[in-house]
Amino acid sequence: QAEILAQTQQRTTELQDAIARQRALTEVVGNIRSSVNPKIILDTTCQELCKLLKLERASVYRFNEDWSGEFVSQFGMVNPQWDSTRPFGKNLVWEDTHLQETQGGRYRNNESFAVADVHKAGHSRCHLDILEQFKIRAYALAPIFIGPKLWGLVAAYQHSSPRQWIDYEVEFLGQVGAQLGVAIQQAENLTQSKQQAIALEDSIARQRALTEVVGKIRS
Repeated sequence: QAEILAQTQQRTTELQDAIARQRALTEVVGNIRSSVNPKIILDTTCQELCKLLKLERASVYRFNEDWSGEFVSQFGMVNPQWDSTRPFGKNLVWEDTHLQETQGGRYRNNESFAVADVHKAGHSRCHLDILEQFKIRAYALAPIFIGPKLWGLVAAYQHSSPRQWIDYEVEFLGQVGAQLGVAIQQAENLTQSKQQAIALEDSIARQRALTEVVGKIRS
């Protein structure tokens, strides 16, 4: 009976944790979608991830056409030791040869990836050199898709020590990445619609002006 009680309590705790995580995800999604400004969407995402997953740094990485990329947003604890000699932040171009050669690697298949300790992950020397430049000790990455296209990655970084990522943390990161893609798409669609509306208004104004000029000429 004591064993049954313990199992029931454990399941209750797990259910409460799952509900709390779902509420947190709902809150993050709400905050992400509350803005139509792409920059605010990205910055809000990084801040929320740091708060909820207790990250030392969260970033959003966008792929270029040649599959190189750059960090377009980041948020984290300020520490000169972690920032190293090169700034880790917005507009930092990071050319990962593996991602370029494979055109997005595993992330093209909508896979997430987590490494508890970069020194024990079997990375190539070239890849490890990049990580060490920015004092990255552990990381988790999830893809961001806009429609069928791999747009970028949402990243969680640990600088001070290794970190054993829990399954739900990586899953949560993936869910945020999926919602981020939807939010970016909506913001881009709205921006495009506004531009089309402005172009239409300009066209109508030019047509009216032309009609007025032709009327004056014919008068």
